[in-house]
Amino acid sequence: MPSLNRLDDHRSGKSLIRLLAPFLALAVAAPVLLAQENGDRDQGRFVEPIVGSWIVHVTVTAYTPTLPVPLPLKFDNLSAFFPNGISTGSDPTEGAAYGVWKKIGEKYYTKSITIVPPNFNGLAEGSIDTVLGEHLTLTQPGNQLTGPFHGFTTDPNGKVVAQYEGTVVIDRITLHSTP
Repeated sequence: MPSLNRLDDHRSGKSLIRLLAPFLALAVAAPVLLAQENGDRDQGRFVEPIVGSWIVHVTVTAYTPTLPVPLPLKFDNLSAFFPNGISTGSDPTEGAAYGVWKKIGEKYYTKSITIVPPNFNGLAEGSIDTVLGEHLTLTQPGNQLTGPFHGFTTDPNGKVVAQYEGTVVIDRITLHSTP
């Protein structure tokens, strides 16, 4: 015959709580452990590793028509990748950049951005740059993207007036980053 204590436990749900406790512990522990593994890069949320803020180191190795400065041309800018596939960037001389990114493999991404510069290399205002990073590789532990890019500049009428290509090294900005 069941004891009065045991019947009281069943009625109040204490048995169910005892049964579910190990499962609840696992459910809470997994996200916490994953958040610790990811460090401060995603603040414990389940997001693509590319999501975050980045410093973009650009090296232009080819440019048509010929530039008045020697190649390679190197400069830096900033970029951010958002969980919804949107990318933004900025450069003090080039202007704002807006685009999209997409995961194309385990650690591979593609990115397409449009840059609306104020007036690049004497081209007419209203020219637009489109830059495609087609096969960016995320290195372990996820703090750097590297890969080739190519781009083109169109005038206000849509005519291609310049083409270029090169490589990028993109470093994640973290709470512990140093410039």
